[in-house]
Amino acid sequence: MNRESKYNAIMAEASRVYREASMDAFALYVHDCELAGQRYKASTGDVLEAQDRCRDEIDDAGHRYDAAVIVQLAAYIVARDAAMKAYSLSENLA
Repeated sequence: MNRESKYNAIMAEASRVYREASMDAFALYVHDCELAGQRYKASTGDVLEAQDRCRDEIDDAGHRYDAAVIVQLAAYIVARDAAMKAYSLSENLA
């Protein structure tokens, strides 16, 4: 396998892992938003208070999603940097 193929394989795997991990976090975000919407729809009493609670729940879900993606992005960047370093080093060995 030539160096470009090795680099591409490493990057494809890092991308796959990042995509899967970030999609899991996104699915959880969507689920949390749907639950907030269901609670809003079923709420009684002051509609503006219920709307504020729903908005806060969605904001909280977004913050959890952002935090999860940041962790996964950091792991992706480490893999990308390692692939770039290996690629650069292999040029010197060729």
